[in-house]
Amino acid sequence: MNVRRLQEVEVVDAVGALAVLRTIWHNLPLELAINVTIVLAALPAAVVAVTVSPLVAVPVAALCLGPLWMAALAVSLDLLDERAVAYGDFVRAVRQQAGRGWALAFVPAAVWTAAGGTLIILANYPSEGWLVVPLSIDGALVILLGLATLYTFPLAALTSLRGRRLWVGALDCVAAVPSITLSSVLVVIVIGALTAMVGPGVLVAWPAPLAIYLAAMSRISADRVATRRGTHID
Repeated sequence: MNVRRLQEVEVVDAVGALAVLRTIWHNLPLELAINVTIVLAALPAAVVAVTVSPLVAVPVAALCLGPLWMAALAVSLDLLDERAVAYGDFVRAVRQQAGRGWALAFVPAAVWTAAGGTLIILANYPSEGWLVVPLSIDGALVILLGLATLYTFPLAALTSLRGRRLWVGALDCVAAVPSITLSSVLVVIVIGALTAMVGPGVLVAWPAPLAIYLAAMSRISADRVATRRGTHID
């Protein structure tokens, strides 16, 4: 990457960060309402994780949170465009985006559940060395889908991409601006670390701001992919 290219990326990142901060600051009451809704929806998965198994909690979380997260991303794009958005708009988005949210959430959930199951079997039967092969494949898929999932929900709201084309487009965005992908991963890690240190109460502060951040970064990355291709991602 030459100096000019690096400067362009830095400018884009700075502009995106300012847009995120401005949007978060101007919509705090709405974000709080969305945060509380998402945290309450996550309670069934938390109960299942404690009383049954964390492995079973993964698909339960996808069922409970997929539509809400999809709606949060759709609403975040409207907020970034400085459109007037009320909590009722978020509720309508949940109804409209439910099917899409479930479809996008269950793909990584299925892979993560399979990987966790393989790991448990290997831990209980260490002599079954052949399980290292599927576990390695599952691990690679977990990382790949984890990175792609940063972009799939925003791209589903931002474009008409669906199915395989959506996941391919998300992976294009992962590679388009590595600094954005890295910063998004670090943001998620920081949120996880704070939750572990402070407690689950901190979760009520982050879902909507994170959705706004990912929506803004996905738009920048999608624009970069479109510029590289000389076309639009739609």
